[in-house]
Amino acid sequence: MTRNGTRNADLQLVGEGAYAIVHKYIDPNYGEVFARKKLKKNTSDKDRQRFHREFDLMKSFDFPYILKVYQYDESNSSCTMEFCECNLKDYIARNNTKLSFGFRLKIAMEFLYGLNFLHNKGIYHRDLSYKNVLLYTYKDGDAFVVKISDFGLAKENNSDLTSSGSVMKGSIVDPALVSFKDFRAVNDIYAIGFILSYIFTGKESLFVNGSPLILVIQKCSDNNPISRYQSVKEVIDALKALPSSPDPRQESKAR
Repeated sequence: MTRNGTRNADLQLVGEGAYAIVHKYIDPNYGEVFARKKLKKNTSDKDRQRFHREFDLMKSFDFPYILKVYQYDESNSSCTMEFCECNLKDYIARNNTKLSFGFRLKIAMEFLYGLNFLHNKGIYHRDLSYKNVLLYTYKDGDAFVVKISDFGLAKENNSDLTSSGSVMKGSIVDPALVSFKDFRAVNDIYAIGFILSYIFTGKESLFVNGSPLILVIQKCSDNNPISRYQSVKEVIDALKALPSSPDPRQESKAR
């Protein structure tokens, strides 16, 4: 029996990472689905500290596009959080042929608003990927909210609360980043380009066709950090300034 009254038998496995397992369950008091992220057995003290720090960091956020966490259980090193039905990678893969440009733009803007919130607080995510951008969906209708998750590698600027080692980690690693401890906003922006490309085209590689939208994406992930957008706000403004545009995949077919 867990602290919130949920039996272990009620837990359904939904994901597993290097050091933690995620289950979903229906809370008996609220009748709502929640997620529980729990450390694996025999986890190192360093990972245990990182896990607790990740919870504390996420608990300090109050923003619609950041995954919300609720409670940390010291007895079994687990935390309760919002449950999202799917991640960006799976959602786009399943629906790529059906999504309109406007729908994709909404996903992109909510993702960017979430990351802009973090950067304004001096926090760099450092592990942006297609799998840790989640979609919280509602029971009635087609409404959704993008949620950025997985802050185990997040760095608070001018803080020693996170490891400053030089080991390169993360799913989309900036080739211009010499040392992980030197991570800056432009390094998160490099990953933004790949995620935006995936949102708008369904391709994990950078899409190239010369359309105004794709030029924005390419500027995010330019090999030279100086040539990139220097803030998430600049990326947001660039997308807002685009003319009403058809699907960039259709533009490439017409050429």
